Amino acid sequence: MYPLLNKDVVLGGLSIPSDGLALAARAVELLIARTREAGVRYLGSTPVIGIEQADGKTTGIITPDGIIPADVVISCAGFWGVEVGAMVGLPIPLLPMAHQYIKTTPVPAQEGRNTQPDGATLPILRHQDQDLYYREHGERYGIGYYGHRPMPVVAASLGITPKQFDEQTMPSRLRFTPEDFEPAWELSQQLLPALRESKVAEGYNGILSFTPDGGPLVGQSPTLDGFYVAEAVWVTHSAGVARAVAEILTTGKS
Repeated sequence: MYPLLNKDVVLGGLSIPSDGLALAARAVELLIARTREAGVRYLGSTPVIGIEQADGKTTGIITPDGIIPADVVISCAGFWGVEVGAMVGLPIPLLPMAHQYIKTTPVPAQEGRNTQPDGATLPILRHQDQDLYYREHGERYGIGYYGHRPMPVVAASLGITPKQFDEQTMPSRLRFTPEDFEPAWELSQQLLPALRESKVAEGYNGILSFTPDGGPLVGQSPTLDGFYVAEAVWVTHSAGVARAVAEILTTGKS
């Protein structure tokens, strides 16, 4: 099932045949295209600097270019959710934290395995005891690591997102700290010995949203009518959270 795995260091495992990989950015692009066809209008590169209110209800979104009237506002701001919540005096129990992700140089044992440069045919492998996970990137491997020291981030310190950015410069991608990854690299070579023929090629400390119970935050503000939150939503939760929010908006419950 997983040919590169060192079976001598594994006591047991759990296989989930229905597991899969999602290209989150591509999924968002497709959703934007479909919803535009249905009449949704997107205003990119438009900072939100406040929420207009009157008589305990939301009435609009304040931007540098003026106020956009809105009687319903849904904060889907990711790790900036704390900052948006503060605009209406709503504490959001969310802590942005960085976690590490690296890509290796080509692994000889992976040569010819995947037809796409960033493709994958093996399932995601998780080493739960050591807070590690692995996925293929063509002939390279990607390794995510949570076992390092805590890396909390204050979202407000990141400043305004530039109008032009790419995968390397997006605000959720912080400078990689290789010294924090050293234990993970040693453990990874024990679990997947084929990695000994490769090196860490690139890495970053990526910001994620963490909540007290590890789940998304969904619901309406108890103090401001018309203000809703849908925060800390990972791609694995996204469809379910979207349905829950739609049900709350249309029926008042989910």
